[in-house]
Amino acid sequence: MDKRKFLFVSLSGLIGDIAWQVLKEGHDVRYYIEAEKERDIADGFVPKSKDWERDVSGLTLSFSTTHWARAPKPARCAQPASR
Repeated sequence: MDKRKFLFVSLSGLIGDIAWQVLKEGHDVRYYIEAEKERDIADGFVPKSKDWERDVSGLTLSFSTTHWARAPKPARCAQPASR
């Protein structure tokens, strides 16, 4: 399997477990949590992004746990996901 770049963006720390599984599969993963009080969730398991808008370039896929207006859109990613 080719190594891909993933960005997980969440208002709260709800998707850390999935980000960790993707990381364990050998992919490059970054995780951003908007809520300051929850930013320590998944520390030590998943690399964090301090600025997801900067990190969105060059991605294969991005995920958001909400219908957040600022969340990354797949169209902003460098290449569409393919199987």
